[in-house]
Amino acid sequence: LRYIKKMAARAEKKEERRLFATLWGKVVPLKGDRDRDDRPAEPEAKPVDPNFLLAWLEEKSVVEEFCSLETHPDVVRHGVAIMVFLVENGRLEPRHLDMVWDTSLGKHESVKHVIFTAMMDLLAKCNIKQLDHLFDRINATVPQQDYDQEVLTFVYHLSLLALPKQVEGNSPKRWYGVDIMWRLMQDSDQSSPAIANK
Repeated sequence: LRYIKKMAARAEKKEERRLFATLWGKVVPLKGDRDRDDRPAEPEAKPVDPNFLLAWLEEKSVVEEFCSLETHPDVVRHGVAIMVFLVENGRLEPRHLDMVWDTSLGKHESVKHVIFTAMMDLLAKCNIKQLDHLFDRINATVPQQDYDQEVLTFVYHLSLLALPKQVEGNSPKRWYGVDIMWRLMQDSDQSSPAIANK
């Protein structure tokens, strides 16, 4: 994953590299920054063609590979940054969202927290169609009794991203998390005890 992240950073436009590098938790100094640094200047890496990298990511099924390592949430967390690169280049597919969501199913709340936090960076870049697809996937895969604090917090943040992106008319077509909370309140017997008692 480290090598792929380096290649993805080199595939970005020069002015976007610092922003992209922060996704990996580090700052890559640009050429202008090196003049103010005490370190010796390193030769600037040649840029990578984004189309070449995108084709390679698809050919090697990189998203599928890191999502298959679902027992390691840090791998998924770093892999989500590659999905950000895909969405920025218009290559994120609904199945990618399904796979990364599925890595959270049946996991402990601490693991869900790591995955959901990473996913928020990705979802901020997604369009409304992609957000609707993920919301439908959540509804299809999470039974009412499995909604816990982490899932509800994630749905809340997903709703905050999705509601403003709906452009038709003055009122939203979907209410996302509001609908879920309404269902949970109507049938508290089917809700998890932690949620029903709140």
